[in-house]
Amino acid sequence: RFVAKGEDEIDDWRPIERMKTVSVAIVMALNVGVDPPDILKTKPCARLECWMNPLTVCSPKASEIVAMRLQKQYEYWQPRARYKHSVDPCLEDVRKLCITARRNAKDERLLFHYNGRTRHSVT
Repeated sequence: RFVAKGEDEIDDWRPIERMKTVSVAIVMALNVGVDPPDILKTKPCARLECWMNPLTVCSPKASEIVAMRLQKQYEYWQPRARYKHSVDPCLEDVRKLCITARRNAKDERLLFHYNGRTRHSVT
């Protein structure tokens, strides 16, 4: 509960209506085996993605496996949501995924998960 200063009444911080998450978009730009271009790698460094080492699997399949494992983790919390994932996409693929997911979600909530580990830092 939240008590506002100077007021005697107590406001409930929880929303009256619950929103449901109807769609989840997972975008993974991992480029397994490629280091980020503008970051110096330290030793030791983190190697796990979604609790697995992607270097233990062949490179094209590793990103797909990480995306599926992440989807399973989200399914625990949102079992009825629609899941779409895009692995190592180009900009146009991400744009199409966002437009489609937003159109399908209508006025409901949409979860967008992005991991661009091997992309340049934002300027």
